[in-house]
Amino acid sequence: MASRTPPPLAAPQPHRNGVPRADRLRRLAPLLALAAAAFGAGVLVGARHEPSERRVAASFAAAWERGDYASMPALLSDAVREKVSLRRFSRAYQRAADRTTLARVRASPPRVDGSRVALDVTASTRIFGAITGRLVLDVEDRADGTPGIAWRAEHVFPGLRAGERLKRDTSMPPRAAIQARDGRPIAQGEARLSELGPLAAEIAGRVGPAPPERAEELVRRGVPPDTPVGLTGLERAFDERLAGTPGGTLKAGGRVLARTAPKRGPAVRTTIDPKVQEAAVTALAGRFGGIAVLRPSDGEVLWLAGIAYSAPQPPG
Repeated sequence: MASRTPPPLAAPQPHRNGVPRADRLRRLAPLLALAAAAFGAGVLVGARHEPSERRVAASFAAAWERGDYASMPALLSDAVREKVSLRRFSRAYQRAADRTTLARVRASPPRVDGSRVALDVTASTRIFGAITGRLVLDVEDRADGTPGIAWRAEHVFPGLRAGERLKRDTSMPPRAAIQARDGRPIAQGEARLSELGPLAAEIAGRVGPAPPERAEELVRRGVPPDTPVGLTGLERAFDERLAGTPGGTLKAGGRVLARTAPKRGPAVRTTIDPKVQEAAVTALAGRFGGIAVLRPSDGEVLWLAGIAYSAPQPPG
């Protein structure tokens, strides 16, 4: 029986372009890594891309938080800037701040929905507490291609609707007492009377209608215009504490946004000693002059007599 001749071994296949596959992969590795890095960078940049509507709304909110009403109009649309002057715009925000006793504004990150941007705004006020509302801003393209906010008057305060104006009605609590070191009143009640009689008037001072130079301060605090305020002496020095915190109602048109009750301030306990005061007044005997009595060990003021706090007096 004839023996079979084994088939010849398969001839080896030549390498592509004469380069082994393993070498080709090693050479491609840096290119593949570079491509992957470029792809990752593109994804990251895409994720970080911020729509122009969000940027302009964020800048607008940041300026509002700083109370920088002068820079906010630069972010408005062309149509609004033609109709609303810088002065009118700033006054609208300042009036809203005064009427609400605004202390601080905080806004959430903007949320974009097409050409509209929504912000959750919290306005912290001195009288009415924190008031939160949603502000929806329309954004339009300006002539230079940049976005601008189509501002409206109701944007000055969260929760305000078109056509509504902010109004407030406030009242003051009873004025707190000024006390001597032993607890006896130096001034108390609406008439600011004291059982110490004329002795108390030497140090307590007077209350009366607010002078014009204090109008802005009192409006900011929410004090009604006809409220008597401290004019001289301890009544003036501790006026804000003695007056307490106003209360009342904040309205947007006919709607109530917030309501709070007045809070009486704490009494002011002084270091004044009525016995020392009586001796000082007796020593003056009605003559022009002044006496200041201090305790040397700690500097406590035990009394001031004469015309202290209300007119020039001798040194001391």
